[in-house]
Amino acid sequence: MKYPITILGEIHFSYRVIYELIQNKIIPEIIIINNNSYEKFDKNIFKIKDNWTSVYKEYHLNWRKKLIKICKTYEIKLFITTDIVSVISYNKYLIVAGFSTILKNDILQYFELPLNIHPSLLPYFKGPQPEAQMIFNNQNYFGVTIHFITKQIDSGDIYFQQMFLPQNMNIYELEIVEGKIASIGIKNILSNQHIVKRANGVGSYFSFLKNEELCINNKKNTVINSLLRLLPEEFPYLIDSKQIIYPIELSDKKTEKVIDTGVDRIYLYKWIEKTSAHKIVYKSLGS
Repeated sequence: MKYPITILGEIHFSYRVIYELIQNKIIPEIIIINNNSYEKFDKNIFKIKDNWTSVYKEYHLNWRKKLIKICKTYEIKLFITTDIVSVISYNKYLIVAGFSTILKNDILQYFELPLNIHPSLLPYFKGPQPEAQMIFNNQNYFGVTIHFITKQIDSGDIYFQQMFLPQNMNIYELEIVEGKIASIGIKNILSNQHIVKRANGVGSYFSFLKNEELCINNKKNTVINSLLRLLPEEFPYLIDSKQIIYPIELSDKKTEKVIDTGVDRIYLYKWIEKTSAHKIVYKSLGS
């Protein structure tokens, strides 16, 4: 069944939410995707044939192809554009899922009920990288909040909220669970089976993780294993002289040396920039 919903997004989390909504027979009228370029992702990574790289490629690149196919199947109006205002039209619901820009009134005025899906238990872990920050800060429970959009970041009245245990999931796995929970929340809101709660308490706000926080030099194995859960959204790294080495979890056992130092078995992917080309070499953490 089609609902008077406009979905606004720009990243892989947007697709997870849309996919789960359709699984629950909630078909939005309009989907607007902010047209960010994904050319910055190193294409040489995709030359490595292994399970992790397949996940990474799907996570960052393939979701738009799947979204286009879904929109054709269900006759959903899809706009992929850098000019959001030019394609906005009046609708009852706005569902924001994975959109990095603070929305102003020139967009919000078109909707009766503008809602944002935030993957944490607000008012805690407000900001742009909640899953990564919760992993980094050793949070042992996660959650999804759907709240009314206000001028204050992640601070409007709460229409739905649910906690879940992460069970050492990486961010890719977390977003699958969060998409399922968010679709249940939206279904409850559409059927008026929700209770609106005031967003009380100061809570906490985190911005993007800093480079030094992602560096695994001199960190304990337990910390390194935790940081590896940030894949594939963030890359923990090791500084080796003047080069940066990125740990990437691989399954292809034919590829050079494997690390076995108490850390989860990983390979290290290292590139050296020479003009526009990248050279791939492998190095053992213990060597």
